[in-house]
This record gives sequence, C-alpha cells and structure tokens, in this order.
Amino acid sequence: MCIKCCIHITSYLCRDENARLFRETLAPGQFTNAKRDAVVLNAGMGLYVYGLAQTLGEAFKLARSTLEAGTAEQQLDRWVAASARAAAGTNTGDPADANGKENSVEQQKVSASAAAVSAVLQ
Repeated sequence: MCIKCCIHITSYLCRDENARLFRETLAPGQFTNAKRDAVVLNAGMGLYVYGLAQTLGEAFKLARSTLEAGTAEQQLDRWVAASARAAAGTNTGDPADANGKENSVEQQKVSASAAAVSAVLQ
C-alpha cells in the first residue's frame, strides 16, 4: 500500500483522535507547540486580512490570546451545538449567541479567528 493510501485511510480511521488533538490545540492556557503555532499563524493572518487587526503582530497576539483564554474552544463548542441543532432540524438561523444576545464586536473577532482556524483544518 502506498503512503497516499495510508494517509487517506488513516484520516478516516482516526476521526476521534483528530478531534481530540484539535481540542487539545484549542485548550485554554499558555503553552505552545507546532500545531498551536500553526493555528496562531493562520488565524492571525485571517484576522489581519479581515481587517480585525492593524498589524500582523497585533493579529498574532489576538489569535494567541483567543486560544489562551479558551475563547476559540468556546466558539468550537457553539459550532458543535449549532451543527447538532441543524442536524436535528431545530436550527433557527438566528445570529444571536447561546444567551440570545446579538454578537458584539469582540464576538465577531472571535468568530473571524475561529473561522480562520477552521480554514486551517480544511
């Protein structure tokens, strides 16, 4: 079996392991590793491109602080809940968050950061 086939099969067999590793990367706290650094770089670039940070340095700091505070993990939890609601046919499409409040600018920044993180995974 060639390496391409092994990678393809492994990607399907290790869904739970991949999810665990991704959640570990998004876990709150001040630590770093190659995966987390890659997420910070990509999310930071997304924040900069979306105009949510004036400089790349500011964008990378925002991305890292979002991870350290656990906000990215919280956003992922909201996406998982929304996906479950959509699958169950109960998604209202309301842009409000789980508390029924409209998204603030900070939440929009977090959403953009999380979107950039999501783009890394695809």
